[in-house]
Amino acid sequence: MFMMFMMACGVQSAWAFGPFHPAATEAEKALAKIIDTVQDDGELPHYLLRHGAPELEREKQVNSMFTPALQRALVDSEADTVHTRCGGQYIKGEKCGITYNPVTCLEFERDQYLFRTDSAGAFSTGDYNAVIAYRLPEGQQIIATYNMLKVDGKWKMDGIDCSVGGSFNM
Repeated sequence: MFMMFMMACGVQSAWAFGPFHPAATEAEKALAKIIDTVQDDGELPHYLLRHGAPELEREKQVNSMFTPALQRALVDSEADTVHTRCGGQYIKGEKCGITYNPVTCLEFERDQYLFRTDSAGAFSTGDYNAVIAYRLPEGQQIIATYNMLKVDGKWKMDGIDCSVGGSFNM
């Protein structure tokens, strides 16, 4: 019964809860794909923080990867940071807002990550969640912890807790 539950959550092996490893579970692979997409499109983090005019295709992309609650948390945090640093007015080129990628929790992008699922569970609605930590292969420090939700058969990022201090919907 436990193994059936774990498979439903996308956890294919018991070691997914053990040491850090390349993305192995369904949820970890979805997280890795989101991180890769955000890194490949350098403008996406800015769009998530609502810099620039709304674009229909971008909105579809964002909505397919991030829950509305996380999107709101990112925008609210950016607004608070801009208010504190620059009096509420975002000035392009100035360090008014969040100064790191709020999805990867890094200033500079990397090409490899290791993951560890810390917990996974199911809701009475039939949806699932997984809490996943990640770090760089050459380090021991956890860079971020994510809450991933599987709603209507699709994994989406719902929360981010960055070791650099930012926490969004966690």
